[in-house]
Amino acid sequence: MAPFCWPELSHDKALLLEVATKKPERPVDWEDIALNFSLAFSTPNNAVEIKGRACQERLDCLIHKFKNKDAKALRSYHAILNT
Repeated sequence: MAPFCWPELSHDKALLLEVATKKPERPVDWEDIALNFSLAFSTPNNAVEIKGRACQERLDCLIHKFKNKDAKALRSYHAILNT
């Protein structure tokens, strides 16, 4: 079985919505989210198995990307103000 890649924006949106709704704190909470995604993304010809850790790492990646983009935007804004 090939690893799951989160190739679509809809997957990221679904993860963010699920995390916002369930507010996972324990590893078992993340495993519940992962099970929901595994079932949702599996097809009769292609079983998908997602681990809770993968969901947590993807969320961390999205937050990191958001913070970096936000920091770049703020630096640009301050550069414009200071000219």
